[in-house]
Amino acid sequence: KFTSAEEVLCSLQTMDAYVDNHPNIYFACKALNYRSFKNKFDGARPLCVFVDWSVVDNKLHPTFVFNKPLITKGNQVAQKLVTSLLQLGITNTNDINSHNVSSMAYVSF
Repeated sequence: KFTSAEEVLCSLQTMDAYVDNHPNIYFACKALNYRSFKNKFDGARPLCVFVDWSVVDNKLHPTFVFNKPLITKGNQVAQKLVTSLLQLGITNTNDINSHNVSSMAYVSF
């Protein structure tokens, strides 16, 4: 379609202009789950939204991160979760209880 680098550069448009010209754009995201019984997660793909797990007052605590889309990778998040779990002596999902998590509202079995 293009015959020179200059043509490519001249054809660039802002994201706002692109969205205005293509209003029916859809963006879908997949979850990346940590499976504690197998010590496995789905990979190092970039995440749109993630949970930054940490230990606060000797309890597992989530911080939901919405402002770093596609910057942080799944392996970074998984490693921080595993480190936090080990710090609390949690080896798998069965070890999570109201004494070691900041709120049971974050827990789904």
